Amino acid sequence: MAITILIVDDDKLLVDKLEETVNWSKIGIDMVFTANNIRQAQKLLEEYPIEMLLCDIDMPQGNGLELLEWIRYKKLDIECAFLSSYANFAYAQMALKLSSREYLLKPISNTDLEIALLRLVEIVKEKQQKTKAQENTEQKEKKLWEDLLIQCMQEEYWIEQAKKKYDDPEEKFCLIQLRVLEIPSKEYYKKEISLENFVIENVTTEFFETRGRRVEAIVHASDLEWAIVLRNVIRNAGDEEKLEEWRKCLSGAVPARFCTYMGKPVTLEEIPKSRDKLEEIEKYAAENGFILLKSSIMNICDIKPALEKLETLEVAADATEEEMMNDVMNDDKEKAFDEAYKKQYECFMNISCALVELSGGKITIADARAIVNGKRERLKEIFKTA
Repeated sequence: MAITILIVDDDKLLVDKLEETVNWSKIGIDMVFTANNIRQAQKLLEEYPIEMLLCDIDMPQGNGLELLEWIRYKKLDIECAFLSSYANFAYAQMALKLSSREYLLKPISNTDLEIALLRLVEIVKEKQQKTKAQENTEQKEKKLWEDLLIQCMQEEYWIEQAKKKYDDPEEKFCLIQLRVLEIPSKEYYKKEISLENFVIENVTTEFFETRGRRVEAIVHASDLEWAIVLRNVIRNAGDEEKLEEWRKCLSGAVPARFCTYMGKPVTLEEIPKSRDKLEEIEKYAAENGFILLKSSIMNICDIKPALEKLETLEVAADATEEEMMNDVMNDDKEKAFDEAYKKQYECFMNISCALVELSGGKITIADARAIVNGKRERLKEIFKTA
């Protein structure tokens, strides 16, 4: 992996001399940036990935200690060596406090400078190796969940593989499905999908982990769908409110509307069934128009009774509609529609109430009636064409 260094000194001749005469490739540095004041240095640090800093302390437009303090405030992972004309104990003490690795005095030979910088290069290489190892581990963990949630690996084999990673058979995991419902522009969204995925992953991770929830994996299942795995989960009161808050955070960061489905905490062996239940709920919601709702949060823990009730009510409404269709053939259309409306009114109201129950109170009566009105419009179309 490439290593870069930034040299900061108001003495332009010294900076040019160091850039040209130090054997950078010999000590493992691939690219050298230069700046003559703090403002130039900050701009470079914000624009480029820089691992090392060689900096003067006393400069007219702000000293090197201030620059390192800014770097620490910005949480930039940079190893620093100061190169100063003064053997000032207070400077050296502050440099140590800010985790500077070296405090070198001018003038210094290229050989001595290279030896000092080589120590920093070794530290950077060690950190890069640790980062790479961690990324490999994270990729393996993510692949495990992708095998289940995208590749649909055979359940028994997946459980066997998962148990090799997770030692506690009673540990609880929670699956959450996230779907994009509406986007301002499909062309824009497809163009920016990589950026949107990055934003969604970061917002989701920050939201849950700052609230004491560990995000084990975020799987990008398709352009418009993600699966989130929370680890070591205990169900708490207020979880649905947190989901609604998370959904609002996402909508604030990405120009889209989202729908979330949350499963109950389950063990590894129960995860495939939890996945299947979420997919069943999502399919049912899409087929029945729930995705049009403003507040779209479904909880699978107690949804089945409401689903069954809703299905029974819709069968009754459809039967009433069929009955009216038979009557309209031999009657005045306007009068027949009025009769149909009256007979179906009770069915429509029952369906509205069932929708409210289905959402656990997250859907308002107004939202429910908006869906029911869609059924009413379908009835009107039937009478127009009869």
